[in-house]
Amino acid sequence: MIDGRRGRTRPEGLPTSPLRQQVTKFDLGRRLVSLGLNANVLTSTGVILSAVFCVVVGKGQLWLGLVLLIAGGLMDALDGLVAKSAGTASARGAFFDSVADRFSDAFMYSGIAWYLLVGHHPREAALPIAIMAIGSAISYERAKAESLGFIAKGGLMERTERLIALGLALLFHVVMIQILWVTLALTIGTAVGRFIRVWRQASGLPARIWIWKESAAASQISGLRSWWQGMGIDRRIAIRVDDASDQPTSKFRQMFSIDRSESRAGTEDEAVRTKTLKKN
Repeated sequence: MIDGRRGRTRPEGLPTSPLRQQVTKFDLGRRLVSLGLNANVLTSTGVILSAVFCVVVGKGQLWLGLVLLIAGGLMDALDGLVAKSAGTASARGAFFDSVADRFSDAFMYSGIAWYLLVGHHPREAALPIAIMAIGSAISYERAKAESLGFIAKGGLMERTERLIALGLALLFHVVMIQILWVTLALTIGTAVGRFIRVWRQASGLPARIWIWKESAAASQISGLRSWWQGMGIDRRIAIRVDDASDQPTSKFRQMFSIDRSESRAGTEDEAVRTKTLKKN
């Protein structure tokens, strides 16, 4: 592939730069805008497809429902891109998109519940309703937390993951009930995790701190040691803080080495501080 610089070729397999990816995205957005597409039209189309999905899946046409699910997800992914490319991104559009997502979720999970009710699993029809309800609680947690100045992002089962799980349930409908149970469990875990995270922030505590530690026996395994180094994690112990505002306390800094670069910088700072004290 020619990279445009004196005819040199860019080696295959190298990752594309973020700037190149951003340009590609906006080129796609401009092309869609040039076709006369509007972000609100795409959002509305996604809701309509979800309503059709409800009827189609309720009548047992799961393969067609999977196609409609993919098409609706595509509309949801493109509306923001078109809005940015057209320069029409606004708070009104963001509000419309969030409300449309809730309606789409209601239609889709109602279709799954309908399918289970008319089939041989009337009791399990409560599963998609429970997933929809707790999924709405997850979105509410984030909205309420951000309105209070806290952060409540993340989790194993956000909306995108729930839609993927729904697609898998349609694709492998023989094990649909099992997939719905797993989705419900992970959705509950996400809701609880977000609650705890906001609760800790409101209590003045770090949102979440993960600590990795490699035992002496594990350090002898070259493959594992290479994996740790490849991940950029200190072999002894590393602390990752989710948010910039959640900095480790001085007690943590004294007890542990955060990573190689920070520990080296901290050692140099300590040496300078010691020399200054000696001079005084």
